[in-house]
Amino acid sequence: MKKLLRLLLGWLFSLDIRHEDRLKFTGPSIIMPNHVSFLDPIFLYLILPETACFVVNSAIAKNPLVRVGLRFCRHIEMDMWKPYSLRSVMSVVNSGGPVVLFPEGRITTTGRLMKIYAGVALVAAKTQAQIFPVILLGPEFSKFSRMKGKLRTRWLPKVQILVGDSCHLAVGQGVGFREQRRILADRL
Repeated sequence: MKKLLRLLLGWLFSLDIRHEDRLKFTGPSIIMPNHVSFLDPIFLYLILPETACFVVNSAIAKNPLVRVGLRFCRHIEMDMWKPYSLRSVMSVVNSGGPVVLFPEGRITTTGRLMKIYAGVALVAAKTQAQIFPVILLGPEFSKFSRMKGKLRTRWLPKVQILVGDSCHLAVGQGVGFREQRRILADRL
């Protein structure tokens, strides 16, 4: 099913994936893509292994259409307003499989990268996970983005997925918690 979906969407969106070979996961791994449309998780699902776990906002997970999609992939629901929900995300990251975390926490309304939440950076640092940056270009021009009226949207824009080199986040010893969060969010 996944292969067929990849072929179909690859053809419809002229999908161009660059450096997919960099997605080699050994130990705790976090995939950190930008978030430009409602299609982003679908495109990521197509290029990631079955073991990948998507972190989903619990409010969004209640949507019936989203619920249907979640039946096809591993996922964990997270309440963004409850800081302790980060512990369950850390637990999943520490289990060793790749975890997809959108560091912006929401779909862009500007066409650019939105504010990065410090909690995501904290998860990456505390779990010492390998971070895989992924850039999605094109879905922001789709009818499934939040750019209507700001960009000329269309049903089937060309989509490009760029996978960056992996890295780790760390902060030196003796730095206070608030300062750690600020430094880590800036580095991310």
